[in-house]
Amino acid sequence: MCRLSDGSVRNRYQCYANGSLLGRHDKDLPAMWGNYFYEGGDSNDSGIIGTYDNTHIGAAVCWEFMRTMAARRLRNQGFLPAFAWHHQRLLGRRWYKRNVRRT
Repeated sequence: MCRLSDGSVRNRYQCYANGSLLGRHDKDLPAMWGNYFYEGGDSNDSGIIGTYDNTHIGAAVCWEFMRTMAARRLRNQGFLPAFAWHHQRLLGRRWYKRNVRRT
């Protein structure tokens, strides 16, 4: 969580390369209890954080991996996730395999 200068709170990833801020991503929609703690990110936030050493870096936060809205936003962007929530253990391999093919 990150408190911004205007007092709002976001569920935010910040990515640094060699001590410099490369970029950031705010979770788009708070899920379940998240609405109590923070607000959703800017609708123009693509999840693409930036490029470092000719590699596109992006992020998806927690349940963003589960929703089709995030999948459409990130599809064909050619990025490597900087951080990932590993949902496979929670939902099982069959669910994971079926849904990877759909995105």
